[in-house]
Amino acid sequence: MLPIDPIKTKRLVIRPFDEGDLDIVYQISSDPEARRFTGGVLTRAESDRGLQGHIDRVSQSGLGARAVVESGSDQLIGYCGLQPFADTEEIELFYGYATHAWGRGFATEAAVAVIELGFRCLQAERLVAIVHPENLASLRVLEKLGFLRSGTYLHPRWKLEHLFLHLARRHDSRRLSAQ
Repeated sequence: MLPIDPIKTKRLVIRPFDEGDLDIVYQISSDPEARRFTGGVLTRAESDRGLQGHIDRVSQSGLGARAVVESGSDQLIGYCGLQPFADTEEIELFYGYATHAWGRGFATEAAVAVIELGFRCLQAERLVAIVHPENLASLRVLEKLGFLRSGTYLHPRWKLEHLFLHLARRHDSRRLSAQ
């Protein structure tokens, strides 16, 4: 189980979602540009159902999407979390952001905090991530975090090969950095 207390970084608060986030999450989920590499836009019902699933999972196990909120404005700008990967024992890092938050380092900053939480609290020797092969910005984030390419993964819903990456647990005192 991962703790569900909010995580604070220099510019962000990463916290469990709540039902007050439904409208903002739908705005992100219905934006074609924000959803270009993640299966396309969602209907309001799909967005609400998906968010409720994450609220439930995080409250039960700590795994699932968490809200990423910009500290200065208290504006919800996206999500980041850890979840079981497909039908395996592996744990996947995943994230998504509103387009107005792109290019500002938020994805890297939130991922560093979530990865550190995951390695500190889970017994996983590595984390994995998948990325659409044309999503070069997300691939750069993962590589900056230290993820290494290790093959491809055929996404079952989208029927598209994704790049498969992994990040090995560090067994020394070095911390991740978002340099």
